[in-house]
Amino acid sequence: MTVVWNKVKLLLVDLDNTLCDSFHTLSKPQWTFVEKKLREKGWDDCADKMNENFGSQGFLKTLKSCGIEEYKIRYAIRQYDKADISKLELFHDAHHIMDLDIPTILITRGEPSLQKRKIKHLGIKKHFEEIVIVDTFGNKGEEFEKIRKKKGLKASEILVIGDRMEEEIAQGKRLGYPVVLVRRPGWPVKHIKLKPDISVRTLKTIARHLKR
Repeated sequence: MTVVWNKVKLLLVDLDNTLCDSFHTLSKPQWTFVEKKLREKGWDDCADKMNENFGSQGFLKTLKSCGIEEYKIRYAIRQYDKADISKLELFHDAHHIMDLDIPTILITRGEPSLQKRKIKHLGIKKHFEEIVIVDTFGNKGEEFEKIRKKKGLKASEILVIGDRMEEEIAQGKRLGYPVVLVRRPGWPVKHIKLKPDISVRTLKTIARHLKR
């Protein structure tokens, strides 16, 4: 789909690794902490499988793809969400999106209590018309559709912005939304059959198009 910039009436923006650097400041310490906890439980096989796939995709998807039992996954998630977020910072270009006049909704997936802590720590709530937190085991695509119907908009009038090919980009694309992939340094992009409509290195590029 071609993005018709002057037709965009709403932005759906991801949080982690799109607006803030969760991968370097949170993910690595979190994975190390979870590994320690798994080994304390005697689940060395789980810890080994998790480490072998570090960074290839999100934490939950990694655990699921490794074939780890659900009760162990739920334990790992509980440990993962105890993260210290004091070092979490916005990317330098985040303000280009947050300062736009166009209505913007932040939609993030994860443990609600952790995501709320991140949002409060970053002080970004005031920049969004609404904040939607999708549970760790939830689906962003379903929330996209709920928002679209509530707003009475066409899919082509909503721009999805995120960093995960296998999540918000793929789900948005399948639903007919124009999507923009943000490629962050050091953050691996999983290649799947679907392609984003546009791929950018900085949010400034998106803001520039929308301002035109």
